[in-house]
Amino acid sequence: MQAILTTRSLLVDPDPVTPLVSQLVEVLRSALQGANQRYQKGFKEQMEKLDQVEAWQKINPSQRQMILIRSGLLEVSAPIVGTEDDLLSALDTQPVTAWENLIAALPARCSQAILQVVKLLEPEAIKISPKPVTLRTLAETDNYLADLRSEIKKHLDNGNPVVL
Repeated sequence: MQAILTTRSLLVDPDPVTPLVSQLVEVLRSALQGANQRYQKGFKEQMEKLDQVEAWQKINPSQRQMILIRSGLLEVSAPIVGTEDDLLSALDTQPVTAWENLIAALPARCSQAILQVVKLLEPEAIKISPKPVTLRTLAETDNYLADLRSEIKKHLDNGNPVVL
């Protein structure tokens, strides 16, 4: 690219831009396919996690599908990137950065699905999110766990199951 600028050879024959465009297409195709592969891997991992949840096994397939849709935990088909036009269309539909956001959201969507299935079976269940904290000593750990235990116990004493 620098040589094209330096020698002002943009309009020479053969077109010096064509190889650059080809390289860019390959980089974009590879990035999009890689993002899709990471999404598929992450999706599979979250579905395996969901399959290990006892409550998930107790609901029927239509309830499972409804929960997956509501939580946004959906399988996504691989983008079509065969031609440059296909690639551009795929990038217009879902840029690489959007794929990265989808990948990052998978664990939260799985957690949301787990909560929904538990709420379906036990509507009185309470979701507790342990506070993020940095623990440096065993005493800090004991205090943190005592506080968490106290919060859980309060809900259990009221007859509410607790989801962490």
